[in-house]
Amino acid sequence: MSEDLVSSILRDYIRSLHLAVYSYLKPGSLHRFAPTGECEVLFECCSIIVPQLSSIIRKSLMIGRGGATIPSIEVGNAIAEALREARLVAHTVPHHVVTASIIMVSSVAYAHSQKRPPDLSTIRSSQIQILRGSTWRDAANFIRALQTYCPEVQSTLDDLELSEHRIEYEDMNLEDVLSILSTKIKPYYYLLERSAQPLRAAEVFGKEYEISGDAFKSAIVTYLELLAEECEFREIVDFITHLDRRLPLRSLNKELYRLDQELRRRGVMYHHLIVPLFMGIFMYLSTR
Repeated sequence: MSEDLVSSILRDYIRSLHLAVYSYLKPGSLHRFAPTGECEVLFECCSIIVPQLSSIIRKSLMIGRGGATIPSIEVGNAIAEALREARLVAHTVPHHVVTASIIMVSSVAYAHSQKRPPDLSTIRSSQIQILRGSTWRDAANFIRALQTYCPEVQSTLDDLELSEHRIEYEDMNLEDVLSILSTKIKPYYYLLERSAQPLRAAEVFGKEYEISGDAFKSAIVTYLELLAEECEFREIVDFITHLDRRLPLRSLNKELYRLDQELRRRGVMYHHLIVPLFMGIFMYLSTR
């Protein structure tokens, strides 16, 4: 197994996370000048789990080489360990980003074992295979970790009647559990096959990056595409749609800042879009 490949996947992961979280300015979401400390907490949580990421990359690379099966990578246990580590540095763990991080590095590694460099469809199909190839034990470990390290989620689990007993009785896998969770916690929706946003984000980011060569601007343009699909205010959607994205980023910042302030004034946040943005950027960089 090439340690260079492990390092390369981790490097793309960190870069993707940095672009998704810190790129300025993403109206209504996290960015490096947002009036909260959430960026720092999220990035610290996702940096401390690098040992778990490294381990699951190695396991996932072995699948395509015949040295392991999907259940043997124990993706649910990897998520649980990552949530435990993240809880050491954060009172409230960004569990959706931690979960997406484990699943995505596993998917990218599995795709690399099949085709180098992989294309977007190979990465996406690898992700679906990993979720569907997981076992009820993976799902139960994940739910147990949410209960232990993310107590603020307990009421949601109760409302959804998601318990370890039910998971074992109904023989649920991670895809089943994420599908149920996504009805209450939107970021989990983007990990499911029916979500088109991550692939769309990868395509938009790639197209813009190949034209401008500016990774931060490409991340913002991609975010605006995701935001235009979700924003509930007609005048804001019109503004996003007609914004001249051919302008340099510095020329766009004034208008983006005004939009950010308006969304915050209305109390409407789109932090959940960080997940498909991160996924899309990571998928694109992994194909290079």
